[in-house]
Order: sequence, then structure tokens, then C-alpha cells
Amino acid sequence: MKKFKSLMLAAALMGMSSLTSYAVTPATPGLINIQFGGGNALLYTGAGATGGVSDKWNKPTAFPYGTYTVGEAPTSLIYADGTSAGPIQFSYTADVVHSAAPQLTGFGSTTYAELMRSYVSTSNTSATAGQYDQMDFSGLNAGQKYQIWVLTQTEDVVGNYYGNDQNMQIQFADNLLHPTGPHWQTTTNSNGLQSSFNLNQNYLTGYVTANTDGTIHMFYSSPNAISLITSTNNAAINGVQMATPEPASMLLIGVGGALMSASKLRKKKAAEKSIA
Repeated sequence: MKKFKSLMLAAALMGMSSLTSYAVTPATPGLINIQFGGGNALLYTGAGATGGVSDKWNKPTAFPYGTYTVGEAPTSLIYADGTSAGPIQFSYTADVVHSAAPQLTGFGSTTYAELMRSYVSTSNTSATAGQYDQMDFSGLNAGQKYQIWVLTQTEDVVGNYYGNDQNMQIQFADNLLHPTGPHWQTTTNSNGLQSSFNLNQNYLTGYVTANTDGTIHMFYSSPNAISLITSTNNAAINGVQMATPEPASMLLIGVGGALMSASKLRKKKAAEKSIA
């Protein structure tokens, strides 16, 4: 019985050691980080709404993608630990790519300054209600659940179509680009003076299952459609993070497998005793 308990404890410890703590682990494996911004935005290293202090980021280069649109064609990615993300690629469209002066953002005096001073944005007016821009991951495992974080905060300046009081709404789509669940939306207006990450104010997160063709399509826009383009009907994205967390499953697999092995060992010993 003592051996059985020891095996259970060892299994639990093995399972816990396999957990990925995205909040504290430097150079986080399995996490993909994407940073946005113009040419004067430096490539960022560090955590976002999740991740570790040594995490590496991908920085797509914006170019004209169509009328009044910029974007990036499918681009290969690296994980936060610097290893290749293999077949996984990312593309996006946006109305604007912008890099603000760090001192105009609440994050300007923090380690997140280079990440949070830059963003892509899309506008939505009453004349273009339902308009959105798009971000796409491809090369994922079909049917696999992924966790996504979307960072959204601009400067503490109202003017030139950016500033405070912005909202974000996100709708996911199937492999035919038909909108489907889940639907995310900020519940609090943005505040450019905010210097830490607050869920549903300057970042959103949730779980999304990859489509049958290994894609995730994310439509983003502002829920505020008014006649003129202003700060309040723009939606901005500073960065996107994506991971395959499943830590609970990993723990259960580790403990469950060890418990099955321990059970088999007990039965085998019992059988040997009965034969003896």
C-alpha cells in the first residue's frame, strides 16, 4: 500500500511538472506571439497578457493589401522559445498600422512599452455597419482547442481617429468564412492611461477550436457604428497570442497513466502471492 501511495504521489508530481505556466515561464514553449506596428516599432521581447520575460515575438511587416487596407500575406512563425512553429502561418488585414510615441500610452514607462505603443486598427461607421478586418491562422491541428489572447489599447489622445473610449468585438468564422461562435467583446471602454492588463478592458481571451482545414479566422471591428469616423468607433489590436494549453488534460494523463500502472503492479503481485 505504501508503494502504491508513493506511485500516486510521483505520478502527481510528474503530471504537475508537465504543466506549462504561461504566466511565469521564460521562453514559453508552445506559445505564439504576434506584435503589430509600423516600421519604427522595435521587435519586442517579453510577456504580453500571458507569457514569460524572455519570450520572442513575430512582427509582420505591413504593406498595401487592397483599397484603403494594409496587411500581411501568410507568414511563417516562431514560438516564444525561438523554435520554428512549423506549418503554422499568420495573415491579417487592417485599415491602419500605427506606432505612437511611448509616452502617449499608459504602458510607456513599463517593460511593455514597445509592444503596447503600436497597433493595427479598423473603423466602423453607420454607413459600413458590420464592416470588419480579419486575422487568420493556418496550419493548425484540425479540431484542436487553442487559447487566444487579443491585446487592445491605444494612446491617451483623442484625435486622428485614435484614443480613449474604444471597444473591440471579435467574431470567429468557419473554414468557409461564415461567422460562427464564439463571440467576444470588451465590456469596458479603453483607457490609454491603463498600465496593466485588465480582462475585458484592454485584452480579451478565450478558447477557439481550429476548423476542419486547420484554420482559425478572426473578424475584428468596433461595436460602435456612428456616422463619422472617430476614436470611439475604431478597434485596435496591439498583439495576438495563441497557445495550446490543455494543462488539466496533461495532468490527468500523467496521473491516470501512473495509477493504471500502479494498479496493474498490485494485481500482478497479488497474483504472484496467490500462486505462491
